[in-house]
Amino acid sequence: AYQGYRCANVPIVLGVPLPEEIFTMSRKKMVGLTVSAEGLSTTRSARLKKLGRPDSELYAQMGHVEQELACAAEVFDRLKGIPVIDVTGKAIEEIAAEILHSLSLSS
Repeated sequence: AYQGYRCANVPIVLGVPLPEEIFTMSRKKMVGLTVSAEGLSTTRSARLKKLGRPDSELYAQMGHVEQELACAAEVFDRLKGIPVIDVTGKAIEEIAAEILHSLSLSS
């Protein structure tokens, strides 16, 4: 968005249906983002700790995280043909550059 593009982030949450518009809009404007299960679990554990909550909550458990990532992969498969970028360990600027490149919006 910092380059003037209008962007939206639609989180994929296990058990929460996605808006139907996701499946009817142009795939040329979509990119799926994924991350390693280990990285996501670690991030979530740290987030829970900051909130004063136990990192044993389902939200950060590896099995739950793996289920969520499998759900996201199913959505990306259903959206046939959208690029999927693994953002594990990448800076936001690097991710943005990859998104622009994958959508043929950069030189």
